[in-house]
Amino acid sequence: MIRATLTVLRVASRPCRANNLDLSRAADGALPRPVRIGLAIHVFQCRYCRRFLRQLRFLREAGRRFDAAAAARALESTRMPEEVRRRLSRRLGLGT
Repeated sequence: MIRATLTVLRVASRPCRANNLDLSRAADGALPRPVRIGLAIHVFQCRYCRRFLRQLRFLREAGRRFDAAAAARALESTRMPEEVRRRLSRRLGLGT
């Protein structure tokens, strides 16, 4: 109990830069409860971390909405050399 409380206080008082990675990991749910609570306290107090968290949520949502078929269509409609199109398709995992 004391260790968890100390962890909460330590995380809540860390500088923003130290909390950024944990904020990213928290979206995946991979953090222990005391760390999540400490982050919540820090984010409640810090407008910069609230902004960073909104940006993370926006990026995650944009990633969810990414449609591989739309990316393939976009590649088809561009005027680029066939070799470049093939490499981009492989890199995006759209096949060849």
